[in-house]
Parts: sequence; structure tokens; C-alpha cells
Amino acid sequence: MARRKLVPPPPEPLTGYGNGGIHEEKDGSGRWIAELDGMRRRAKSEEEAKAKLCRLQDLRSAQVHLSYGGMRFYAWYKLWITPKYSDLGQKTREGYEEVGRLYIKGFKLAGTILEDVNDDVLEAWLSALRERRIYGLALAGC
Repeated sequence: MARRKLVPPPPEPLTGYGNGGIHEEKDGSGRWIAELDGMRRRAKSEEEAKAKLCRLQDLRSAQVHLSYGGMRFYAWYKLWITPKYSDLGQKTREGYEEVGRLYIKGFKLAGTILEDVNDDVLEAWLSALRERRIYGLALAGC
């Protein structure tokens, strides 16, 4: 008999002053809003709103600048490799800059809002890399 996998419960958002909150848009509407530091994300259920609030809290704790409209993937990538936010060595940083320039900047992924990056977006990006026959990446098993 197969063992059942224990699925961890979804993370609960932080509570308390300064950690944002969730509320129903209108009583009985079934539409929910997660809000943190002036950023609002709409959701179709209370559970989805909790997950979006957790995501906003994670982004804030990672010191990603939350802005209206969201940060684009390539802007986040460039920010992520700056010395202020990472302790990468100079050669590693130069290599990552080249990877970003060659494999991210010219693709739709670069302009995608960071929060909207999901499996489908990444699959489309990998397909675009394959179509352009960009070699040097381990894409054979994908």
C-alpha cells in the first residue's frame, strides 16, 4: 500500500500592525482584497487573498520594491544581482549580467510583471529559447 504524502498547510500571513490585511470587497460579494503598504491584490476567495498577502509580505521582506503595476522580471533580475542585495563575486555577477542580457532581456519574460511569472510564462520562455536555437543552456530535458 502506498504511503500518503503529508501536504503542509498553506502558509498563514503575518498578523499585527504593519503587516497588511485582507477584507471582503463588499459584504457578500465573494471578492476579496489583500493589502500591504498601499499595494492591493484582488482575489476570488479568502484563501487566495491570504496567499496573495503572504506573497506581498515575502516580497517586502526580500526588499523587492513594491510599486503600483508591479516590478518587471528583468528589472527585478538586475536588482537581484546588484551588490546591495547579493554577495556575489565580481566574475559571477558579470556572468549573470551576460545571462540576463542574452537569455532574458530580448524575450517576453523580461517585461512580465514579477508576480505574474508562473509555469506557463516560463514554458513559453523556454519554447522561445528553443525556437531561436540558443545553445549553451541545458534545455534538452525540458
